[in-house]
This record gives sequence, structure tokens and C-alpha cells, in this order.
Amino acid sequence: MNKVLRFIATAAAALVIYILMAFPLDSGEAVLALLISLLSSSLMVRFLPFDSRLLNPVRVIKALIYLPFFFRKMIQANISIAAIVLQPKLAIKPAIIKEETSLSSAEGRLILTSSITLTPGTLSVDIDDHTLFVHCVSKTGEKVLEPFEKRIRGISE
Repeated sequence: MNKVLRFIATAAAALVIYILMAFPLDSGEAVLALLISLLSSSLMVRFLPFDSRLLNPVRVIKALIYLPFFFRKMIQANISIAAIVLQPKLAIKPAIIKEETSLSSAEGRLILTSSITLTPGTLSVDIDDHTLFVHCVSKTGEKVLEPFEKRIRGISE
């Protein structure tokens, strides 16, 4: 993809993020948002890799479908961590578990590790090719990555 299209895509993404964070905007803020997105894009476009296949409408829809799943998992984890913290005796068994991921793309592994880290009670510690090391507050027998991987595969691969 040539530089002009990369610049336009980066500026559009920055503008959308700005608008979502500052909504509702008056006319002065809209002009400021446009200027900031153009300035930040002109600085960032050289450093950001751009993969146009990620803008495929099917992938975007799958990403939007992934968000409610992720938020549900995050809420469940928040409730379970709150229950652990509120118990008089902390029933935790912290551990670092080693799991293989079947995701082949770097973007997929990035989404996976970010999702794991943003879920309370888990933290992605390291990734070595297809092996992910995750710190868990309470070690259970269930696979940590499996429910995330199925949905992320449709977005990134």
C-alpha cells in the first residue's frame, strides 16, 4: 500500500478514536480533532506497519462480535477476583502456566496476549513463538487461551 493510502487510513483511524473518546464535539473540537489526527498521522505513518487485509469488512464484523465476548469474560473475571478478595481466607493458587497457541499471525497473538492481560486475574508474562506463559491468580484445570483463540482466529487469520 502506498504512503498516501497509509496516511489516509492512519488519519481516519486517529480521527475516529478521537471522536469516540471526546463525543459529543462542537465545531471547534471537530476542527481540532481533524488537525490532531492529521499531525499525529504524519508523524506515525512511517513507523506503523499496515496490513490492509485487517480492514476486510468480514474481519471488522468478527472483531465487533469479539468485543461483547471479551467484555463478558472480563466481567466474569472481575466478579471472581472480587469474590476471592472478599473471602476472609484467600483461596488462591497462583501459578504460571504454559500453553501453546495455534494462532499463526503476529496480530492474532497480539490480540490474544492483550485480551489475557486485560482480563483480571491473568497476565501474559512471555511469549516464545507459539508458547504463551500466563500468570494466573488461581490455577484451574481449564485452558485459558482456548475460548479466546477460536474467536480471534476469525479476525486475524
